[in-house]
Amino acid sequence: MGNAFRYTPFPAYYPDLRTAVTADTVEWGIIVAYLTLFVAFLIILPGIRGWLSKLFIFLRVLFAIWLGLMISLGNFGMEWEVGEIVTTTQYKAFTPIELHDAHIGIKMGLRGINITLTAPDGNPFGETIDYNERFFWTWNQGRLGFGTQAGEIAQQFRDGQWRGKPYPILWIAEYFTIDGEQIRWGRKYRTSGWYVHTGLWVCFCLWAIMCVLFLFNIRSGGWILALIGALMVLCVIVWSTNNINDPEIQFPFEDAILRLHYGGNWYLTLFTGLFSVALGITIVILDIFFPIQTAAFFGIDPLVTEGVLATKEDDEEEEEAPRRNRLQKTIYNLTKGPEKVRDYRTTRIKGRTQRSGRDTNSTKKGDEVQLEKLTEAST
Repeated sequence: MGNAFRYTPFPAYYPDLRTAVTADTVEWGIIVAYLTLFVAFLIILPGIRGWLSKLFIFLRVLFAIWLGLMISLGNFGMEWEVGEIVTTTQYKAFTPIELHDAHIGIKMGLRGINITLTAPDGNPFGETIDYNERFFWTWNQGRLGFGTQAGEIAQQFRDGQWRGKPYPILWIAEYFTIDGEQIRWGRKYRTSGWYVHTGLWVCFCLWAIMCVLFLFNIRSGGWILALIGALMVLCVIVWSTNNINDPEIQFPFEDAILRLHYGGNWYLTLFTGLFSVALGITIVILDIFFPIQTAAFFGIDPLVTEGVLATKEDDEEEEEAPRRNRLQKTIYNLTKGPEKVRDYRTTRIKGRTQRSGRDTNSTKKGDEVQLEKLTEAST
C-alpha cells in the first residue's frame, strides 16, 4: 500500500488547486479580532450587577470596540478609492480574440492597489477567468525603470509581465509605474498613503490612551476622543487634496472609461472622525455642567475627579505657603509684640538689679513700682 496511487519511485503528485480570491484576508482578520473582543465582553456582561450598569458598560465598550475597528479598517482597508466597468477588452497580448462583458474593478488602499478581472463562462478562451491581483507601493519610490533599485510596484509589474498576467490588469498597473513630467500618479498615491497611514497609527495609539483615561478622568478622555476625530478628518483631507491629479487618472477601454471615486473606507473614516469630534466635545461639556450624572454613566466615583482638582489646588497652596507663613509671622509679631517687650524689659531690670547688689527692701519696692509702670506703658 505504500506505493499505491503513485509512480514508483516518485512521491505522489497533486496538481495545483487554484481558486479565486473571494475576500480580503487582512480586513476579515481585523474584523474577526475585534468581534472576538466583543464576544468575550458579552460572555462576562451577565456577571455585572444592575441592569442600568450593564447598559452603561455595554454602550461604552461597544463604542470603544467600534472606534478601534474603524481606525484599523481605515488603515488597512483597500477601498479608499474604487471604480469598476463592464467592457470589451483584450485578454492576452498578441491575441486578436477579445473578451466581451468583462468586469474590471479597482480597489485602492493606502499601501497599494487591487485589480480584478472576471468574465462570464462560455468565453472564447474556454477557461475560468477570475483574476485578482494586488500591487504594493510601500513605501520606497525607487529609481526609474524596473530593476532591483526600482520601486516595489515597478518590480511587481515587471514580474507580472514575465508571468503572463492578463492584459487589462497590466494595463492598469502600468499607470502607477510611470514617474515623469505630470504623470506621477503612483508617487502621489504613495505619499498620500504614507501620511494617512501614519496619522491613523497615531489615532490608534490615542484610542488606547482614551480607553484608559475614561476609567478615571472623564474630561481628559473626552478631549482625547475629540483629538482622534480631528486627526481622522485631517487624514481624509490629506488623501483628498494630495491626490488631485492633473491630468485626472482614468483608464480608457474599448467601450468605457474606468474612473475612480471615493470608496467605503474614505466615507467611514470621515464619518467616524466627525462623530468622534462631536461626541468628545459633548462629553467634556456634560462633565462640566453635569459631573455627577456623567460620572455615573462612566462608572466613576465623582470624588475621584474632584480629588484630582483638589490635588491641583493643594499644589497651588503649597507654592504659596512660604509667603503665607511670612505674613502670619508678621501678624503674630504685631499682636504679641507688647508681651515680648514686657518680658524683655522685666529681664533687663532684674539683671541690672542683681549687678548693682542692691538688696534693700526700699530698692526692691522701687524696682517693682518701676516694673509695673513699664508693664502698664507697654500694654
